[in-house]
Parts: sequence; structure tokens; C-alpha cells
Amino acid sequence: MAGSESPMHDLAMRGIELRVHREYIMTEIRNRLLSETARGLALINGGGAIALGAFLQAMWDKPNAEYFKHSVIVGIAWMAAGVVCALAQFFLRYKAFDTGTGSWRLAHHVAVGLALGCFVIGTWNAVSGGLWSIR
Repeated sequence: MAGSESPMHDLAMRGIELRVHREYIMTEIRNRLLSETARGLALINGGGAIALGAFLQAMWDKPNAEYFKHSVIVGIAWMAAGVVCALAQFFLRYKAFDTGTGSWRLAHHVAVGLALGCFVIGTWNAVSGGLWSIR
């Protein structure tokens, strides 16, 4: 037997190769998903901040919208914090894969939640400020 010890050995080695290939593919999919999540969260937070900034510029000279202007500025600040959290995901994901510890992975998941939460809070702050200024 030149190449292998037995047909069963060949079959087992082929099974191991298939599992390793599947794990590699799953890791690639997971990496792409995490990368797209970070990009998406940075995009919605940054886009929301830019949209609120354009809206703020349009109503800046209105004298009776002081409370609304304040709430829009606070909404922009929340969305800017969301961009920072979204960009921190790249570093935290790198550290999680580099070290293999669960604490970096947990920090990455917390950053995802914070970026999404900042977008929701920033949007809610701007909308609720508009609703309160109507009263």
C-alpha cells in the first residue's frame, strides 16, 4: 500500500478534509456578516446624522423652534456616538479573533448593541423633540 494504510483511513481523512473545508467556509461567511454589520451600522448612523444636520440647517433661522433645534442637535450627537461604536467593532472583532478570548467577543457584541441603540435613541430624540415643539 503505497499511499495509505487502508480504505477506511482514506475515507476518514476525506471526512476530516470536508469538515475543515466546511468550517473554513462558515468562518468566511461569519466574517463577511460581521463586517457588513459594522458597515451598515456606521452607514445608518452617519447618514442619519447628516440628514438631521441638513434638517437643522433648514430650520436654523426659525425663532419658535428652539426646543426642536436642541433635540435635533442631541440626536446628531447620539448618532455620532453610534458611528464611533460601529467603527470600534472592527478593532474589537480583530482582537476577538486574534486572542480567541470571550471577553473581546462580548465587547464586540456590546458595541453592535450600542451602535444600534445610539441610532434608535438619536432618531427618537429628534422625533420626540418635533412632537413636543408642535404642542
